[in-house]
Amino acid sequence: MELSYLWIAGMLGFVIWKLLGMRRSPGQLATIQSALDAGAVLLDVRSESEFQGGHLPGARNVPVARIAGAAAELKASGHVVVVYCASGTRAGMATRVLRSAGVASVLNLGTFGLGRSLRFSPPA
Repeated sequence: MELSYLWIAGMLGFVIWKLLGMRRSPGQLATIQSALDAGAVLLDVRSESEFQGGHLPGARNVPVARIAGAAAELKASGHVVVVYCASGTRAGMATRVLRSAGVASVLNLGTFGLGRSLRFSPPA
């Protein structure tokens, strides 16, 4: 019986950790907004089917499994890269891969839902 309580407590702790990890401070969101206003590359690292189901305006789809293959191009562009996914987990993975590949400035937006609070310029 005590084992089930430990399991429930562990799961509850995990859920709280995930929820807190998805949050971005107003300062972080302002930094991301400034980067987007200045022409940052917006990467949606969800699957192609998730992307086709809806995405943030101007986002480019590079599923997390293919992010390493896009790193050289992103590094050469010299642009800030803003990454997001559904829950923030894949965005975190993509952020680490891009940074380790030498992409100078990578910002982790976290979730698609957080992106809805940002302003997007109309396409040129």
